[in-house]
Amino acid sequence: GGGGTGGGGGGGGGGKGKKGGKPQGAAETASGSREEPAPGLTPASTAQSSHGKRPLRDPKLVQLFAHLGPYADPSAETAGSSSARAKDMHPAIVALGLKYAANTIRGANARCLAMLIAFKQVVSEYTTPCGKVLRWDLDKKLKAVFQFLTDCRQHSISMGNAFKFVRSTIFNLDQEMSDGDAKAHVCGEIENFIRDRITVAGKVITDLAVAKISEGDVVLTYGRSHVVEQLLCEAKEQGKSFHVVVVDSRPELEGRGLLAKLTQAGIPCTYVFVNALSYAMANVTKVFMGAAAIMANGAVLSRIGTAIVAMTATSQNVPVIFCCETYKLCERVQLDSIVSNELGNPEMLASSSIRSIQPLSDWKQTPGLKLLNLRYDLTPMKYVGMVITEVGMIPATAVPALLREYRREDGMTQLLE
Repeated sequence: GGGGTGGGGGGGGGGKGKKGGKPQGAAETASGSREEPAPGLTPASTAQSSHGKRPLRDPKLVQLFAHLGPYADPSAETAGSSSARAKDMHPAIVALGLKYAANTIRGANARCLAMLIAFKQVVSEYTTPCGKVLRWDLDKKLKAVFQFLTDCRQHSISMGNAFKFVRSTIFNLDQEMSDGDAKAHVCGEIENFIRDRITVAGKVITDLAVAKISEGDVVLTYGRSHVVEQLLCEAKEQGKSFHVVVVDSRPELEGRGLLAKLTQAGIPCTYVFVNALSYAMANVTKVFMGAAAIMANGAVLSRIGTAIVAMTATSQNVPVIFCCETYKLCERVQLDSIVSNELGNPEMLASSSIRSIQPLSDWKQTPGLKLLNLRYDLTPMKYVGMVITEVGMIPATAVPALLREYRREDGMTQLLE
């Protein structure tokens, strides 16, 4: 179970796009071809030796995760201005890319929703160039937009699925449609996707999950999941009496936001760090957590630390329930958290909340010390008790069957390919 994948998050499989020209930091591959780094992301091979032939090994790079490349601190310059394509992008896309890079938009649903809203704005303001066909030119434009956002931050699996849905909608446009009608149709389908697959799906999951909370329950959750936050508040509104244990971890400390929301709603809470998980689990009756994606083999991709919470709960016979919309399902099989993941800023691990005490402030100058900040981990299927989706409560073993059912529906085949 260990660490997970990005957001893929995550993303599962966000690539780095090719760039026009050959910047100075480009790496030379074994075949002699040139490979350019994406904006805001610096591959390990870009560090060149003084002779310009062999790349230098980054002494602070954990070799097991060297394929992910070293983390590069995003800024307005690295994520936007340095990209030759930024000047050709819609202002809403550039603004969104900078927010992705700065990590001001968190969560799979929030990132996907922001992307779809930006797509809708791009489509509504799109004008077909002379001699071009809307279906092909708009698809090409959105592919460039999506690659730009991926360069700013690796896209999540949910974002990739939503983008494929938009492309499928454009591809299936009636050729006899006028440009105005075609754009209105695409925008309408994007709105339907947001409503049906994200907004309404979240409400249905909330209603199903609330039924699993009984009087006197002690519910444990990790980090901050929007759908888990909704279901806990809904259970309180229905008059149920229960206690919530919020488990949190550095460096994101997302649980603090959830804790503030729950206490504001009048829900009694306990706040602990993940190192006190075994102690906090003693009186817990149920565990509710969110998911960034669920793979075809039933493994759950979520924020780093989710796997250890699920394993600890399972070892103490506490049911582990994940809440996940079906648009986050992925046909890819993933067995570990090493092959695909996303790196966070290692400086966040070195910083301390006490300004006068910063023991790792000079970690880069300390020989042999390396910091690794992974964003995601993978929870194996055997630690997943139940998955609550908008189509019902299912075991993790039923995910492949659910994927097959969606493939049979019109318009969903390309979404899940």
